[in-house]
Amino acid sequence: MTERKETSSGGMERREPGCSSYGEEDFVRYLGKAMTGPEAERFEAHADKCDECLRMLYRCQVERERQKDEEFARRSMTLHDRFGRAKTGNLLEIVARASGKLLELVSTTGELLRTPTFVPARGESAAEERAEPLRIMQEFGTPPISLQASLERCRKEGCLDLKISVYDREEEEFMPGIAIELAGPEILEEMTTDEDGEVSFRIERKGEYKVNLSSGARRIGEISLTVEMG
Repeated sequence: MTERKETSSGGMERREPGCSSYGEEDFVRYLGKAMTGPEAERFEAHADKCDECLRMLYRCQVERERQKDEEFARRSMTLHDRFGRAKTGNLLEIVARASGKLLELVSTTGELLRTPTFVPARGESAAEERAEPLRIMQEFGTPPISLQASLERCRKEGCLDLKISVYDREEEEFMPGIAIELAGPEILEEMTTDEDGEVSFRIERKGEYKVNLSSGARRIGEISLTVEMG
């Protein structure tokens, strides 16, 4: 198989396989966004006209994705083992009261990160105010994870937005792939944490809710949430 090479006139010439312009380290740097802007532009311009470099770029992308999948699987297995040794139960309890536009924290077993206050709504006049969300944190020693629950009034009257995030303090990163199920009055919904370790649910009725967390077949625990109307 032969390969084309750019000539000084901008055309293409045929040559033997293998391009001497770029090596494997260059492809790794490009995919890892380690090249400067001008370097990346020169690389892209060359690869656009070089069949061998396009093939190598594709192979490197495939290998990079394979390694990411293997790393995710390794972390998941490690996580399953840690959760398997940990005690499961009620990880966090929250009782909140919706009173007018404000959300009030009645009680919690976690730490309140932010006291709810009214602030000017973004992009609107100071007369238009919104309540900052309730943010509650709970940290655990085994496994070394942190849970954060955020409750905020949504624009639709009478409903709340609940966000749950999971953070691995040992790896110092948010945890994607954690299954989180919300069960409560007229709702049963399951979602998986995204790359930021977060899921978001819409709560439209007062009452008692259970938020169950699991990793694979292993149950991590649950969050209990009671929403009252003041």
